[in-house]
This record gives sequence, C-alpha cells and structure tokens, in this order.
Amino acid sequence: MELHGGLSARNSDETGRPQIVSLQGRIWKLGYFSNVLTPGRWIHRIDEVIIPAGCTNASTGRMITAPPWGPMQGGMAVNVSGPCLRPTDNIKNAWQKFTFGFVRVSLSDAEDGVLWSKPTPFPWYYLPDWKKHYGTNWALDMCIEWFEYDGKRRNFQMDLTKDTPCPCKMSQALLDLGRYMPIMDCDKDGDTSCPVNKGAQHCIQAVQPSSTGSSQQCCYDYDGYLMFTDDWEPDGDYNRFFQPGTPARAHKFGASPFRLPPFIPTMSNYQLDLMPYRTCCT
Repeated sequence: MELHGGLSARNSDETGRPQIVSLQGRIWKLGYFSNVLTPGRWIHRIDEVIIPAGCTNASTGRMITAPPWGPMQGGMAVNVSGPCLRPTDNIKNAWQKFTFGFVRVSLSDAEDGVLWSKPTPFPWYYLPDWKKHYGTNWALDMCIEWFEYDGKRRNFQMDLTKDTPCPCKMSQALLDLGRYMPIMDCDKDGDTSCPVNKGAQHCIQAVQPSSTGSSQQCCYDYDGYLMFTDDWEPDGDYNRFFQPGTPARAHKFGASPFRLPPFIPTMSNYQLDLMPYRTCCT
C-alpha cells in the first residue's frame, strides 16, 4: 500500500489497480511512517502461513498462540509468537492467576497425538506445594482466593431465575421435559449416588444453557420437595445429609461456541463449579 497524491490511501491488488480504502483527514500521516523503513510504503502478509519462532518488532504486547484453541483431545502443534525479547526487557509472568492440573511442556515435531487417559484430578500431586505456599490453612486460603475472584465476575444467577426457575415439587419437574433433564449422577431412575448433592432423591438441570453458558440446577428430597439453598449450613456434619442443588456457572454439556471458556463441555463445569466445591465444601 502506498500514499498517492496526498488525497487518499490506495491499496493495490495483484493487477496493480489502486483501490481507495480511506478518505479520512488523518490519512496524510501515512506518508511519514512505514513498516518497511520506506516512508509512505506499507507491506503486510495476507496469507495464513505461520512463521515458526517468529516475533514482531513491537516493544510491548502479549504472547500469541496459533491456533488460538483446539479440540479437548489435544494432540495439536501450537506455534508461539509475540514481541521480540531483548536482554533489557521486563517480562511479566501472568500465569499465576490460573489454576492448573499437571502440565508438561516438551518440544516435538510430531504432527499427531492422542489423549491417553481421561481427565484426572491432581490435588494429591500439588498438596505439598499448596501447604508450602499457603501454610496449614491452605484449603481456607484457596477458598477465599476463589471467592474473591468469582465475586468480581458477572452474577450469572440473574440469567437463570427468570427463564428457568426451579419447580417447587419434583412431580412438576418430571413433567417439564422441555426445560429440564436429570443430572446424570443424581437420577432417581439411574445413578442415585448423588456425590455432590447428599440427601437428594433426584436432581435436574436446565436443558438449554443461558446466554452466558450457565445452567440452573435443582434438587428434591425424598418427600419430593425442593431443597432450598437457604436451608443449607456450612458445617461438615450437616453436609453429609443435606446438599441442595446450586446453579452452575458453566453448563455440563457446554454452550455455543463450545471451543472457548466458559463454554467447553465438561471442562468448564469442572473448573468453575466442581473445583470450587472440592476446595470449599469437602
């Protein structure tokens, strides 16, 4: 792209025909700057080829990965690029705000891969590290840390109470097939273990996630009545026989576009709902 005549910026196609792309007054500044050391001349790549180990001359910016996302099964080669780093640059590590399981990074030229095991929790692996970092009250400190982080996010429950309120009785919930379906691990006609909803006979979840990817969840006792969260008490012994249903920030089956948090099936629900439960309630 070159600046012609001082009136407008023109972009030439492969045939050399100039195309007008802007008529704004500040366009005259293009004649004094360049990205190829020639004032007034600008050259940009338009293909999708990723240059391995490439970087930009920008002095600031973030690390960029390509592709930006991949399948849950993994096995994709990821190219990392960003600003070119100089010996005097200050680099900030922003990974601390994320919580990981066990991650191993290794160099490989393999073009394919395979998920060799199902997702596995790693608290047993990180327990010594948590105790060293947080001290003897590691569980409480991690719970408070999550509480403060989650409290700054959007109150997703506002998206649920209007469209998918919990039916007051289980008989009503069983008939409302258009909006609700059983929770797989707390189903009176299937798996009745209810590992996170003790005291419940049956639990349901919204079939359709909200626009933010959240899900309504409701549980019913053995008399068929809704178990209210206001009746819950944060006591260890109490938790053994009364754990009502709580809304989920991420639907277990995910939501469109599915490839981005918090819309990833299973994984987002595990990170945003099940992990806080394990940290704060067990």
